Amino acid sequence: NILIETVVPLMFDDRMLGILICGSFVSRPISADDQKLLGAVAQQLSLAIRNTELYRRTKDTSINLAVEVSQRTREAEEQKRFTEKIIDSLPVSLYVIDSDMRIVAWNRNREVGGPGINREHVLGRNVFQVLARQPRRKLEDEFVDVFRSGEMVNFEQESWFEGQKKTWKISKIP
Repeated sequence: NILIETVVPLMFDDRMLGILICGSFVSRPISADDQKLLGAVAQQLSLAIRNTELYRRTKDTSINLAVEVSQRTREAEEQKRFTEKIIDSLPVSLYVIDSDMRIVAWNRNREVGGPGINREHVLGRNVFQVLARQPRRKLEDEFVDVFRSGEMVNFEQESWFEGQKKTWKISKIP
């Protein structure tokens, strides 16, 4: 049977988080040292409770963030597949390069038309490695001009393919 009971508030930032209830079977008053010890224990418990609350919130936020990232990634992948289907359905031969001259898109007509090359062999590669039959300096100047000016360029280009002279209508669009 408890003879003495002491209640100590568990506070953090002027907010009551709970209470610490201490009982004693010894019938003696609580000393100043006991009060200091209980105060220190109460501070540590308050900090532990607050950290647990923050951990739960962070965990919930992390879970929600992971779900959100997963959903956004799935949406981006669906949008990419949709865009690729549109690009593949175009009745023209099309490819896209980035400002580092790396191929980032290559449509189906680039695979099956003329000297078709599968996109798996070109994506991520430098355009000059892939389009090696064209004069590099001329091709590079054309790309640099389009990137620099931000304007579309249209022209015709003749080349020989499988013993036949071919005329290509080319558009470079920034």
